[in-house]
Amino acid sequence: MSLVRSGFSVPVVCRGFSALLICGAVAVAQQGRVYTNADYAKAESRMRYKTDLLIDHSVEKVKWLPDGSFWYRDRTDGVTTFMLVNPKLGTKAPAFDNEAMAKALGVLLGATLDAKKLPVRKVLSKDKDSVVVKTHDSTYRCSLVGEMRCVAAGAQEDGAKGEPAVLSPDGKKSAFIRDWNLWVRDLHSGVETQLTKDGVKDYGYATDNAGWSHSDRAILVWSPDSKRIATFQQDQRKTGEMYLVKTQLGASAVGGVEVSATGRRGCDDDRTRCDRCRCEEGGAVEDGAGPASVDIMRRPDVQRYRGMG
Repeated sequence: MSLVRSGFSVPVVCRGFSALLICGAVAVAQQGRVYTNADYAKAESRMRYKTDLLIDHSVEKVKWLPDGSFWYRDRTDGVTTFMLVNPKLGTKAPAFDNEAMAKALGVLLGATLDAKKLPVRKVLSKDKDSVVVKTHDSTYRCSLVGEMRCVAAGAQEDGAKGEPAVLSPDGKKSAFIRDWNLWVRDLHSGVETQLTKDGVKDYGYATDNAGWSHSDRAILVWSPDSKRIATFQQDQRKTGEMYLVKTQLGASAVGGVEVSATGRRGCDDDRTRCDRCRCEEGGAVEDGAGPASVDIMRRPDVQRYRGMG
């Protein structure tokens, strides 16, 4: 064997009992410390997700709501409670009862949920009748009057004909595309209002067709107070169409996608362009004085999201 020190390798010959002890020590030194499961468990006990459990009433994930209130997560004895605070009234109370939420969501999902480990991640809105909560990948509206019952908010948000919708920040309205125009649905009454009326094929509102991807979902931005919508009218009337073949088991599916004909003479005049606009219902989406659309940019351009921030 050899000793390694300062970059030099020195041969070591072991003879006799004393030399054997020395060689054993050298071998251990060369091998280094061997970490056990107990060492790893001790290190893990210092991780934040472990030490946070030792702190009661810690404030996590403070989020403001459109009505001026805010919520945060209060963790005590391993139980997370969503607290709702109204600064104007100086009040603070749980946004919902954990036991009731576990039972209501459990009935909807067909599972037994632990009230101490709810899948709820966010509170989107709350009024005297209901609370809208979000899990990892779904949104639910749960009643607060009588026995709590929850429904999947997505099904209620979509248009009456199944159009995928975009929920407003206050959780009371949703916006969607129908026949190339923008509509708004009141989630309480189910009433649908058409905001634009001049949308036609290849010149529709909030169209999700960037060329590289497309869907039926509206591309828009709600104002924080849920009264206005910023979107665009996408002009593809002079844009060429490219056909895509989707490979799959069985028969292949053919679909068309509008794309700018780059590389062709005069193609700059034929590129997809977007007119920015602000859509309202009278003075605002919720005023009910008649739909209105206001241009917010003088000239259309080829950048879909510019001016919508």
